[in-house]
Amino acid sequence: MKLIYSLVFFVLLVGVIFFYINNQNANKRPTLRNVVGCFDEVIDDSILDLDEDTTLIGAFVTFETMPLSEQIQQELDNLNIVLDHGSQVFEASAHVLAQIPTASLCNLAQIEGVQSIFIPQ
Repeated sequence: MKLIYSLVFFVLLVGVIFFYINNQNANKRPTLRNVVGCFDEVIDDSILDLDEDTTLIGAFVTFETMPLSEQIQQELDNLNIVLDHGSQVFEASAHVLAQIPTASLCNLAQIEGVQSIFIPQ
């Protein structure tokens, strides 16, 4: 009789542990951090914490200088990145709102003159 109680207790204990571990993994949602493949300091955590199935990112891009050179503008066009020049608060401000395809995120971070990519909190 004691053996049966011990086995039942053991099965219940294993079940509770399995349930706990399964729920811990269910609460973690996959993020861009898991799929982008680049971890440049230019890309802020606010971008990397987006859902992994994000295809288009609306974020601010900070450039070293404004207005942008034709070369940088051409690189952005080639990456299908659309800048909203009307979002620039001051003419001297280098923060511009951009629509960034997720596939172009790493390439954007490598462009010389890009200082940060972030979503304001």
